[in-house]
Amino acid sequence: MIEEKEQLFELSVEYIDYKKPDTYWRMINSHIESTALAHYFSFKADIPKLELDPSSEYFRPVEFQLKTEEFYCRGEFVSLQYYVYFDMGGAHGNYRTLTSNFFGSRHGKISIQDLLGNDDEKAAKLLSYCLKVVEAGLDEPEPVDWMVELNDTPAVWSVLANFNFDNRGLTFNFSPYDILYYAAGSYEVNMPWQIASNYLTKEYLEPWRKSEL
Repeated sequence: MIEEKEQLFELSVEYIDYKKPDTYWRMINSHIESTALAHYFSFKADIPKLELDPSSEYFRPVEFQLKTEEFYCRGEFVSLQYYVYFDMGGAHGNYRTLTSNFFGSRHGKISIQDLLGNDDEKAAKLLSYCLKVVEAGLDEPEPVDWMVELNDTPAVWSVLANFNFDNRGLTFNFSPYDILYYAAGSYEVNMPWQIASNYLTKEYLEPWRKSEL
C-alpha cells in the first residue's frame, strides 16, 4: 500500500499481491502492480499542470484513491476490480471501476475482444442487451439519451471493456460518462452464463459447461 500526503495532494494506492511462486501468479501480480503504479504516476504527473495555488481561499488538496479488490477467485480463474476515485479540484470528484480478468494458465489475461472473438456485431448486440437492462431500471418518462452509439464500434468495445466474471456469469461495469451523464451514476449489468453463451466463443464457455468455475 502507498499513502502520501503533501501540501498539494493526498493519495492512497492499495493492491493485491498473491503469495504464490509459479509463473502464472507472478504474471498476475506483475499486471496488478503495473496497473496500480501506472495510475499512481499518471496522477502525480498531472499535478503540476493544475497550477494549484495553496494561498487561495478556495484551495484544497487534490485527491487520488485506488483500491484493488477480488471480484472472484477459484483455482486459476481470477477476476479483479480497481475502484478509482480522483478529485482534481473541479465541482465534484470522479470515480471509475476498472477490471482485470485472468482465465487460467491456458488463456492468461483476457479481454472482452477475446471472449467475443473480436466480433463487432456481437459486441454491439451485447451492449444493446446491457442498455436495455439499464433502461428497464430507470425512472425516465422520455427516451434515454445514451452517451454511446451502437454504430460507433471503438466506443462500443471501450464501454464493454470493464467486465468481471464468476460462476454465475458476466458482470459489466459502467462508470459515469460511459453510457450516461455523471449525475445518473454508475451501473452494473449481470449476464448469466446461459445468456452469455449466445455471444461468447466456445473455448471460453468450456469452464462453465464443465463446472470448473
